[in-house]
Amino acid sequence: MHRLVSVSRILGRVLWFVPLTLLIVANLAYLAYNAHHYDRIYRGLTVLGVDVGGLSPGDALTTLSDALGPQRLPDLAITSGTERTYLTMSAIGGRLDLTQAVAEAYAVGRSGTLLSDVPVRLRLLYQGYDLTPSWSLDRAATELALRPIVRSTSVPARRERLAVAGLSAAIEPASDGRELDLEVTVEAIERAVSSALGSSGWATEPRALQRLYGSRTGGDTLVMAPIAVELAHGSTALPSADLAAATETVTRLLGDPIELVWLPEGATTPRYWLIDRATLASWLAIRPGAGQAELQVGLDEDAVGAFIAGVGEEIDRPAIEGRWHYDVATATLTPLTTAQPGYQLDVPQATQLLVTAALTVERSVQLPVEATSPAVTQSELEAMLPLDLLGEGSTEFVGSTAERQANIVTSARAFEGLAVAAGETFSFLAVLGPVSRATGYADSWVILGNRTELGAGGGVCQTATTCFRAAFWAGLPIVERHPHAYRVSWYEPPIGLDASVFEPYVDLRFTNDYGAPLLVQAEVDTTTQTLTFRFYGRSDGRKVSATSPVTSNPQPEPEPVYENDESLGPGQQMLVERGREGLDVSIVRTIEWPNGERDEYLLDTRYAAWPTRYRIGPTAD
Repeated sequence: MHRLVSVSRILGRVLWFVPLTLLIVANLAYLAYNAHHYDRIYRGLTVLGVDVGGLSPGDALTTLSDALGPQRLPDLAITSGTERTYLTMSAIGGRLDLTQAVAEAYAVGRSGTLLSDVPVRLRLLYQGYDLTPSWSLDRAATELALRPIVRSTSVPARRERLAVAGLSAAIEPASDGRELDLEVTVEAIERAVSSALGSSGWATEPRALQRLYGSRTGGDTLVMAPIAVELAHGSTALPSADLAAATETVTRLLGDPIELVWLPEGATTPRYWLIDRATLASWLAIRPGAGQAELQVGLDEDAVGAFIAGVGEEIDRPAIEGRWHYDVATATLTPLTTAQPGYQLDVPQATQLLVTAALTVERSVQLPVEATSPAVTQSELEAMLPLDLLGEGSTEFVGSTAERQANIVTSARAFEGLAVAAGETFSFLAVLGPVSRATGYADSWVILGNRTELGAGGGVCQTATTCFRAAFWAGLPIVERHPHAYRVSWYEPPIGLDASVFEPYVDLRFTNDYGAPLLVQAEVDTTTQTLTFRFYGRSDGRKVSATSPVTSNPQPEPEPVYENDESLGPGQQMLVERGREGLDVSIVRTIEWPNGERDEYLLDTRYAAWPTRYRIGPTAD
């Protein structure tokens, strides 16, 4: 009996000790498990099948980045009818938020409540939990990737259109269009990808069986067929346009040809320009109006203006100034050149008249042409007869070469009978025109810089000097005058009253301030070799006088200059020009007016010292 009691007591102690030992061992194991996972994700956690249990958050992020990179994400199969286009997730900016996924995985089993966390940790060990990360795409990248697809699958809507075929108008019907609904398409992509990735949840079978029969570890489930997404298109239509009025306008524009009419002054027969219907059709301009349903129909004003400008080239001409010879003995005028009016077409106004007329039944346009009268007419000069001699200038050209004399005659002829209107500023070069062999001028000696060389027009400055002297003694305001670089014998005496010209830089200009036209008479006497300019008009009583030239600052003549000339014989020498000393010359012109007032004009001239120049032939050797 005693032995049975002892066995029972021993057995009771054993039965009490085993559960206690097991409990202690379990607690120690739990504490060791928790200590091991203090900064690690609990076992049994996967992210899209990638096992991250037992890894620190940093290691888990590295593992997931390698396993779930963009290349691991499925492609998209964008379909539109029978057409299919494949896009990668990278192309549309799709990405998984792995950082957030690691944070969520680390939080599983760490709610902070022991009664809640222990079952979750045990279930993770037994069953496992797979977490699906959040997914997003870049809208801008998506739109850019879809743009080629949009261009190939979209059909623009077309409004009713006014078509002009030949010389008639017709209305082409409208058609609806089709364009991508980008917002709906993006939403469809988001839904399709989210559905393919699935949602987070507990595994349906124990982890042991998963390891035995295979699992989703390694992200292998992401290697799947492309995700099909159907493009979402919407129908588009444009508001109807009111084309009836536009069609009527086109019919009116092209109804009949338009004629342009101009009757020149003094003519009995008008001039016509006909614009046919085909030309009008080529000028048609059809543009959207203020509203979407409106059209503006008219003529292209640029095209019309270009045509009118061409008409203007046929009409426009400057007024032709008359020229007259005045006979002092009989006080009569003889026309040398008949004055003619000029014409100028107002191109902008004519363009508007044509554009307006095209929209009316009136198919004739009177061209707005302005007639311009000559600055001086014969009737004005005849009303002043007999004319007064206002000023006279004269120079001699004795000793000039035949070429120089010919140039003087040619240039003086350009001024014979010229009329200068009241208030007009006379330009010697403008009246003279181009000086060249082509205009009849011979080669003669001319001053070019600091040299005297052969050139077309030598002697023209004698004409300018003579004209200047007539203007000087007529008391006219001298606007521009340039003396010669050095003294020229033909212009002396008196010294200091010369003028040079050189096209197009050096001019002689003066203003007619007499209040009436001024008539220029240029006379060349080849017998006495004298050139004379006389200005005739109506005197206002002014009297002109001038002081004798006052010279100062003389400069001696430089040493002679000898220049080789291959055209001369050996040892032959030719005098080109004689040297002159340099001088400063001052002349004061005084004008006395009928009211007793006096005006003075100081004429200062600086002549440089100039060497005698010779041309010599080559030496004997």
